[in-house]
Amino acid sequence: MLLFGLFDHIVKQVASEVARQVSIAGREVAQEASRKIMNEAMEVGKEQVKNLGRTVNLNMVKGNKEKLVTEITRIAGKYNGELTVPIVMTEFDMPESEAERSLRLLASKDICFAREGMDDTTVYIFPGFKPRKTIKLCEYCDNRFDPKDMKEPDCPSCGAVLITADVYE
Repeated sequence: MLLFGLFDHIVKQVASEVARQVSIAGREVAQEASRKIMNEAMEVGKEQVKNLGRTVNLNMVKGNKEKLVTEITRIAGKYNGELTVPIVMTEFDMPESEAERSLRLLASKDICFAREGMDDTTVYIFPGFKPRKTIKLCEYCDNRFDPKDMKEPDCPSCGAVLITADVYE
């Protein structure tokens, strides 16, 4: 009987230790799973907060022309100083007519200028975001030369006087 009692006690101790170890392992697994879920929830939450902030900002911009001018100019930097109506429509979730009117307003304030791009799309150029290059330009034949290469004041192609001009790359 004594042996049976001792065996019973050892089994209970082992069972208790196994239960404790399983509990610890289960807690660690649960904590790791919880940590992963929280991290994913935080990422989703950050994205939702960012989207909400963007929506609030868009609504504020739409009602305020000064803010709209500032935001369109800021977006021009993101697109290397070149915007089109479709880009403004997408960035500000606005109809084509409003996007076009906004870009024309910026052009009328000399913040940008319009140029025909490829496929007959109007591209609005924001010079403040474009690198400048100084060239020697012949107004007669429209040839362009690097000022370092031109020691003479006349165009080597046609003989007209060259002028110095800044162009946007």
